[in-house]
Amino acid sequence: MRNPSSHLPIPSAKSERLAWLRNFLDEEHHESVSLDYKDGTALNNTFKKFLEKTIPNSQKSRERSRLEREYKEKLTRHVTGIANAEGGLLIYGIIDPKKSQDGSTRFSPVDGKECDVENIDKMLDEIDPPIKGCRSIRIDLDEIDHLGGCCVVIEIPKSPLVHQAINGAFYIRRGTQTKIMKTDEVRQAMNRSRYPLVSCDLSLQIPGPMWMGTGAPGSIRIRITNSSEVFCSKYYLRILFPLIFGNFCTEVMELEFTPLWGPPKSVRTPKGTALLLQIKGVDLFPDETRSVIIPYSYKDGTPYSYDGSPREWLQGEIGIEISADDMPKKRDWVSLEEAAGRWRGPRAESSE
Repeated sequence: MRNPSSHLPIPSAKSERLAWLRNFLDEEHHESVSLDYKDGTALNNTFKKFLEKTIPNSQKSRERSRLEREYKEKLTRHVTGIANAEGGLLIYGIIDPKKSQDGSTRFSPVDGKECDVENIDKMLDEIDPPIKGCRSIRIDLDEIDHLGGCCVVIEIPKSPLVHQAINGAFYIRRGTQTKIMKTDEVRQAMNRSRYPLVSCDLSLQIPGPMWMGTGAPGSIRIRITNSSEVFCSKYYLRILFPLIFGNFCTEVMELEFTPLWGPPKSVRTPKGTALLLQIKGVDLFPDETRSVIIPYSYKDGTPYSYDGSPREWLQGEIGIEISADDMPKKRDWVSLEEAAGRWRGPRAESSE
């Protein structure tokens, strides 16, 4: 399972889009800070039928305006929430497997007759300021839904600006929910254009079991990205690994030059004793990504059980602390299970 923000580009050819969607869903992405699924009915203009049946003619115009504004507010709230956080995807027509009764991905299509992506894009243009690079894409479900249904995928880039929904409020995606931003969050977001936005993506390759004769070392891949339009003169990462990581290889396989700063050392953290790995770098340009693969071995032998599956150590966490120029320091914890799920290896990395 990969981070949805690293998804393959949606094909421009309409005939290839359904295959892209199936591939994306096969990777079992669940809702997160950068991914939100919505029932297709949320985009259906069902209020038109409602107006015809229940609202007197004398009140229809006013009621239609109210409902259309409410419709726009919901759409722009969810889009700005993702843009003001990490960027990502908003997909209408899919129910998250975690919310379905049988745990499988379910389609809940948008009405194909009512779906107009040009109209959706016009609504998104009302966001203040507009989100550069944001676009909506229609994916027809002809092979799945014979009633003419479709999905709508809205690609939302991470923005150096802070954006308002049409109701004037600022929203941000927290976990799997969209919330109103706090005052200090708005203030910090407004300062994004003044300093670089440096982030770290970490993935983990589990080593081969020693008892099976493979003896292959594990690898940790660290990607450092400046997603802003501001040059970063220097950055500093502190990464805390559980003590199960006993030895980091001295020969680091660098895909792009990212120096390690000092040898790993044991430190105490709120979550127990950990190994500290420090990375320090300079001159990270806008939209630049630097990557490094670090081989490692385990302190206490193989983490595998006799059937070849990883033991419960995957329940641990890796701590990440990032600072860069005047950017506020960021701290996060990533589960070992999630880091292992992100691994694609150096070949995939170097081909990007």
